[in-house]
Amino acid sequence: MPPDSGGNLFTEVNAVNLGKVTKIKFQTGRRIRDTVTDTELLAKMLPALIWIVAGLIPQGLMLLAGKVKIGKSLLALGIASAVARGAKVFDTIQVQQLEVLYFALEDTDRRLQSHISKIQGNIGTGRLYFSMSGPKEGESITSFLEGHIADHPGVKLIVIDTLGKFCGCQGISSYKESYSRLGELKAVADKYHLAILIVHHTTKAKAKDAFDAIMGSTGITGSADTIAVLTRERGQNEGALTITGREVEDNVFAMRFEPETLSWELVGEAEVPMSDERREVLDLLREEDKEMKLKDIAAALGKKGPVLSKLLNGLKECGLVEQQRHGFYKAVPVDSGENANDGERGENGENGENAVGGENECGGEDSDLGESADSGNFIEAGVLGNLQRERSEIDTHASLPMEASDPHLISGSVNMISLECAEGFFEFIN
Repeated sequence: MPPDSGGNLFTEVNAVNLGKVTKIKFQTGRRIRDTVTDTELLAKMLPALIWIVAGLIPQGLMLLAGKVKIGKSLLALGIASAVARGAKVFDTIQVQQLEVLYFALEDTDRRLQSHISKIQGNIGTGRLYFSMSGPKEGESITSFLEGHIADHPGVKLIVIDTLGKFCGCQGISSYKESYSRLGELKAVADKYHLAILIVHHTTKAKAKDAFDAIMGSTGITGSADTIAVLTRERGQNEGALTITGREVEDNVFAMRFEPETLSWELVGEAEVPMSDERREVLDLLREEDKEMKLKDIAAALGKKGPVLSKLLNGLKECGLVEQQRHGFYKAVPVDSGENANDGERGENGENGENAVGGENECGGEDSDLGESADSGNFIEAGVLGNLQRERSEIDTHASLPMEASDPHLISGSVNMISLECAEGFFEFIN
């Protein structure tokens, strides 16, 4: 007998009671838990990970911590401004133009106006929304945020400055309570496929591990998907941004603060962060400076076909590698992206406000900037890479909107993926 709605197994037997046959149901098995096999998991069509800032800020909950008046709020504001403008974060990493919601709970209109005018000039974007108030005492964090998201459905980045002002977690020493409160923020980020960046404080005590200096219970850091700590000596413009997370690569970035523009910049010609394996593939293609077949790349690097295909797809979606014909890959020339923003213009000459960014593996996992993205261009060392994809490419399933759920679309995508894997492996063994 099949399980009931609660997942319990039962067996029916016949019993005789005063000459009448009565069916009696006995529970014969334990409750069935929700499980998935490794085979089922590998076969699942999962939505691609969204990157707000390639390699640095994926969808989910991010914690940005630093000492009082060290410049962490200005760093967060600079990121928000760059995303709203579709500019370069840290003057290096090109981002998609997206809507941003900024809770500036420690600022005033006058101070924000002064900061924004120095960061981006006197030209507004209309895509950066500010609020100076957070949830009221006793109000649900989830309901509060969902109300704002309903008013601004295009928002893909939410900045909360600061955590203590927003949900009162700063003085909480209980792991369970702080984890629960930040868990609400993470649930909202996951539900709406966006990033929530929280500004927080570090303690005065010095720590060997930068993340140990973050104020409060480990429930705060434990609930975050990504953690970054900004450090800088008083009176100095040079600093460091230490970052770790579930999707990002552990790294320490040398930073410099520019007082005139109130902006933080990466020191030197830094590139979009990427793994050593991806760097190895890119270096080979740049050195060869020509189209290379998949099996030739695999032979040169000693990598297997399926693994190599994933690395190449990631580089392609970052705009660093191009594929003009099936099975052949070539590094994008360093100067090829100067006019990549031109793209296909609409009736008013705009760069396609509804363009889908598609997958992006700039920082590790597959990613997708979602259907609200305005263009498909990323940057590496100040060079734009055109991410426009042709419909004939095998991996066009990744360009589907995050909300797409049509089973016919998904079924077709699975067939396309299988074909890609099969052909890629065939090229490798031949």
